[in-house]
Formats: sequence, C-alpha cells, structure tokens
Amino acid sequence: MREAYEIVYSPESVQDLRDISRYITSTLHSPQSARRTVAKVRDAIRSLAHMPKRHQLVSITSLATIGIRRIIVGNYLVLYLVDDDAKSVTVSRIIHGGRNLEGVVL
Repeated sequence: MREAYEIVYSPESVQDLRDISRYITSTLHSPQSARRTVAKVRDAIRSLAHMPKRHQLVSITSLATIGIRRIIVGNYLVLYLVDDDAKSVTVSRIIHGGRNLEGVVL
C-alpha cells in the first residue's frame, strides 16, 4: 500500500468550517444538520490521504495551473493542493458551491 499523504488545513479552511457550522446552526436553526455537514466534509478531506489526485482540477485556469483541485461534498467545495514531494494535501478553502470561485482568495 502506498504511503498516506498528510492532511494540512490552512487557517482559512479552519475558519470556513467554523463559519459553515455557525451558519447552519444559527441561521438555519439546525445544529444536528451542522454537525452532520461538518462531519461529511471532514470525512471527505480525510479520504484525500489516499490518491488525492483522483479529483479534478478546478475549472478556473489561474487556479488549475497552480494545481488547485476540488472535491464536492454536498453543497460545498473543498479546494486543495497536492504536494507529491512532501506527501501532503493542503486544504485551502471550503466554500459553498454557489460561490464564484474567481472571487475566492486562497
């Protein structure tokens, strides 16, 4: 079996997860749904430890040229970068799928 990649969360992605949880809990009044959503996102991210390049590059050329990939988890996109030399996956952002990717600061 191949060596697993280390998963690294950027500070922005950690804040994104907090914001998602807070929004679903406070605005949508569904703490149980917030817990389920965050758990699904974290599970999907953990799966990137093996074969992280199985997901496609983002469609925005400027982001794709630097290797930003995406995984879709429900209504959210997890944006990440794979470093084969370091055997790491850096989660850059976790955003709502309806957002314009060009406006996202990585």
